[in-house]
Amino acid sequence: MDKFYPDPFLASFTSIWKIIDVASTRTNLNSIELHKRYGPFVRIGPNEISMSDPAFVGEVLAPGKGFSKTDFYSVFPPQEPKDIFTELDEYVHANKKRVAAIPYSMNTMLQISEPLTNTIQHLVLKLKSAAVDQGHVDLGQWLHFFAFDSLGEVAFSSEFGFLNAGRDIDHTLYTIKQAARYGGIVGQKPLLDRLLLNNPILKALPFRRKDLLVAAKALEEVQKREPFSELKEPNRKDILSYLISGHLRSPSTFKSEDVSAVAIGAIFAGSDSTASAMQSFFFLVLKNRNVYEKIVNEIVEHRRGGRLTFEVITYEEAQRLTYFQAALLESMRLRPPLGVNISRSAPKEGIVI
Repeated sequence: MDKFYPDPFLASFTSIWKIIDVASTRTNLNSIELHKRYGPFVRIGPNEISMSDPAFVGEVLAPGKGFSKTDFYSVFPPQEPKDIFTELDEYVHANKKRVAAIPYSMNTMLQISEPLTNTIQHLVLKLKSAAVDQGHVDLGQWLHFFAFDSLGEVAFSSEFGFLNAGRDIDHTLYTIKQAARYGGIVGQKPLLDRLLLNNPILKALPFRRKDLLVAAKALEEVQKREPFSELKEPNRKDILSYLISGHLRSPSTFKSEDVSAVAIGAIFAGSDSTASAMQSFFFLVLKNRNVYEKIVNEIVEHRRGGRLTFEVITYEEAQRLTYFQAALLESMRLRPPLGVNISRSAPKEGIVI
C-alpha cells in the first residue's frame, strides 16, 4: 500500500500545509489533484489518509463500523450543550440521534414543509420587486435569505425575517459563514481551539458576544413552549415540536437542554449548506443556456400535460422532472456544499483495505 502515499517524511510537514490548504478555500480541488496523482488512498498528514473510493466511504461513515469521530467536530457550534454534529461520544450520539432523526424522515419532512409554499412565493415577490427597483438582483444573496427563512418555518413555524428585511440582520449570515470557516481551518488542529475561541482565559472575560439571531430565536421559541407538555401542542408540527415530544418520551437520554441545542444545530448545519446547494445549482444552470432551456421546456411540457397541478411545484411533482433532478444532482457533484474532509478515527485494532 505504501506506493499510494506520498513519502512519510514529507507527510510529517503536512499539518501546517493542511491548515493553509483549507484556508485557501481550494482544498477540495487540491484533494482531487492529489488523488489523481497518487490514487484512491493518499496520506495527507502524519497519521491521516484521504480516500476517494466511493465503495469504502460507507464502511467508514456507517454506524457500528468502529470509525469514531475525531476532535475535528468539537470546534463547531453548538459546543455546550452539544448537538448531533458536535457530540463525540458514540453512545450519547446514538441516543440523541434516535430522537432527533424522527422529524427528518421523508414523510414527516413533507408534512412540516408544506408552509414553504408561502416562503417560495415570498421570495419570488421580493425578486420581482428588487428587479424593478434596482434593475438587477443579487440572486445568491436572496437565496441565502430564503434558506434561512425556510429553516425558520420548518424548525419554529415562523420566518426569521431575512426576506422581509432584504438584508443580513445582525450580521447573522456573515457570522455563521465565518464560524464555518473557523471550524474548517482550526478543525485541522483542534488543539488550537483551546488557544483561540475556547481559551478559558478569554471566556472568563466580562464581555460576552451578542447571541446570533438564529440562536436567540431558537431559545425564545423553546422558552415559549416551556414547561414542556404533551398538552401544549403547537398550532402546527415543526422540528421543535418533534424534539420536545422526543424529550418527553426519553427525558433521561434526550434532556431539555438537548432540545434547544439540536434545534440551534439544525439551523447552523442546514442554512449555509442549503443556500450553497441552491446557489451552485442556479449559477451552473444560468451559466449553461442549453441546460436552462431544457429545464424550462421540461416544466412547460409537464404543465401542458397536467402533471404539474400547483403554481408552486411540490416535492412529489419535482420527482417527475427527470432532467431537472439530473441537473440538481450534477450541480451538487460539481460544487458540493461541504468542501473539507470530515475525518474519522480508525478502529483501535486497525483496518485492512
